[in-house]
Amino acid sequence: MTATRTVRLGEALAGARAAGRPALACYYPVGYPTLTASRTVLHALARHCDILEVGLPHHTPVLDGPEIRTATATALARGVRIRHLLSTLAGLARTSPAALLVMSYWQPIARYGPERFAAELAAAGATGILLPDLPDAEAHTWLDPARAHALDTVPLAPGTDPATLARLRATASGMVYTPAARGLTGSTGPLAADLPDRTDALRAAAGLPVAVGVGIASPHHAHAAAQHADCVVVGSALVRAARHSPGTEPAAAARLAADLMAAITPRGATPMPLTRPSAQSTPRSDQALAAFLSNRIAETDTTGCTAERRALAGIRTVLAEFQATYLRAHEYPPDDYILGQVDALRWALQCTAAAAFSHHPDLPHAVQQSTDTTPTPAAAEAAAPTP
Repeated sequence: MTATRTVRLGEALAGARAAGRPALACYYPVGYPTLTASRTVLHALARHCDILEVGLPHHTPVLDGPEIRTATATALARGVRIRHLLSTLAGLARTSPAALLVMSYWQPIARYGPERFAAELAAAGATGILLPDLPDAEAHTWLDPARAHALDTVPLAPGTDPATLARLRATASGMVYTPAARGLTGSTGPLAADLPDRTDALRAAAGLPVAVGVGIASPHHAHAAAQHADCVVVGSALVRAARHSPGTEPAAAARLAADLMAAITPRGATPMPLTRPSAQSTPRSDQALAAFLSNRIAETDTTGCTAERRALAGIRTVLAEFQATYLRAHEYPPDDYILGQVDALRWALQCTAAAAFSHHPDLPHAVQQSTDTTPTPAAAEAAAPTP
């Protein structure tokens, strides 16, 4: 079982940092609601996140709330075991643009054999494991084979007491994981008041990026956590979205993941592409507008008109957002929220162009063409911003 490619955890974190935002990690358990459906959900989520956290179901998930407990119990009742996790990872590694991180408790690994598990996990294409309950007394039985197979070990750090910090220095690699809210996964309340200070202390003590999860229940929570985290982790909310959409679980989970990515991406930064860009050209009207903008920006380099250059760059940014939203509206059944975004972007694009460049009659015409032409499926995919 050999993966054709592996995106490392460090690469995913560095790529998000270069984009001016924290990484987004999406958790989903193998086997829920069925093995086939979970694989489809995971493939859909991989297009919308930097790190895909693949959950191994366990009988006693002591840190998880009702949403994940129910999902993993369903998977176990259907016979999902470690071999299904490994085959799922191998399939994801062939196509996933995201780094693959496994979430597991220690007991199933100890029973399976840590050395065997590490070797097979690496061969399947995983980059590491989130292991929240690794006992100190048995840590070496996992860490030695994990390091031998270049697997990162991400521990749970609920606090900043001396014992926790010492444990992090001894065991952590890749990043450390701290709860955004107190209690079990699935919390929908406010984030912990000490989160800013805690993430700073953990980052300084471990010398590693800090992931924040547990209690990221909405894009609003994700945006708040993004102000302090190097990685925002969401799980229960994605499982909940899938549960509420029987038969369309992949679309529902991916829709939420896209909203989460938008929430943690600073305004003006390049959004995460929803699909891999194709080699086809952009729609003709968008090409005309892009060419006009590029030519005018080149002209302002010689005339020194800074205000005009900024306005042109603003229009180009809005156009990119418009294209990405149109792609999203095409890929998934549009709802009122998405259609409202499309209408707002169309209005902003037209008004910005008319106000800034009313003395250039060819620009409003190009803008009108661009906003009134619905891309074909192939053209919509090609219009996605390149990473």
